[in-house]
Amino acid sequence: MTHTWNIERVQYHLVTGRISHLHWMLSSTDGSNTVKTHGSVKLLYAMTDPVEIPFAGGTVEIARNWLEERLSSGEQAKLIERHVERLAEKATPTTDIAAIS
Repeated sequence: MTHTWNIERVQYHLVTGRISHLHWMLSSTDGSNTVKTHGSVKLLYAMTDPVEIPFAGGTVEIARNWLEERLSSGEQAKLIERHVERLAEKATPTTDIAAIS
């Protein structure tokens, strides 16, 4: 089972160019099934650097570091745990949906 965190996009102020939000996705797969969760975090300032980095100077690596700092290890673990549960449900479903004819 693999869990991958991605930064899908950033939101930034047009005048200052400062990044204000990170929009992320957690994707988990067991090889047969995949589940995804999307979310966002607000950046009041860059925790890894006392100076905010403008959009023009941002990188995916920097954005991932910011995300890791904004989502505690407990929050990350809960999201992954939910994905594990959802993948288990997909692998051996306990419910089903059918059309009524």
